[in-house]
Amino acid sequence: MTAPEALGAILARAEMLMRSRGYAAFSMDDLAAPEGLGSFLSSQEALGLAVVRRYREGFTATLRRIEVTVPAAPARLRAYAHAFTDRAGDGLMPLCCALLAERSALPASLQEEVADFFREQLGWLAGIVAEGLRAGTLRHPDPPEEVSLTLLDQLEGGSLIGWALRDPAPVLRAFESYLAALQG
Repeated sequence: MTAPEALGAILARAEMLMRSRGYAAFSMDDLAAPEGLGSFLSSQEALGLAVVRRYREGFTATLRRIEVTVPAAPARLRAYAHAFTDRAGDGLMPLCCALLAERSALPASLQEEVADFFREQLGWLAGIVAEGLRAGTLRHPDPPEEVSLTLLDQLEGGSLIGWALRDPAPVLRAFESYLAALQG
């Protein structure tokens, strides 16, 4: 296994641990780092930052793909929800949802990285909502930024409920209901 492959495997394992156990409930000892990667993974904080940045890059690429391949705002929002929940069925919470639940245990740098990820998602959602309002495919009296908060709240809250019940079905229920209301 090459160093980049080994690093990818370590980051994937760390992500799974964060999403299933939480940031504070795993340690560097849970991960076996091949020689040469130890300096990159010098601390749990460095590892956490690397995991969140990798996750964000992947999710940002998904958002770009949605913008290019999905034509209308309601369908883009639906595609976003499905991307958000793509791993809800395997017993894991969304990464930033899991980290946010432990905000007080996170180092400041990781708190800011998670906040930036939420801001990025909210900005993307607000842009799609604004597009839908202009095109008439969405209707709502509140500004796009307020609507985006509610959309993300539906998914984050549904994720927590689905995780607690060990049933991913609730994750999309409230989101779909709210999206149907937005479509008038």
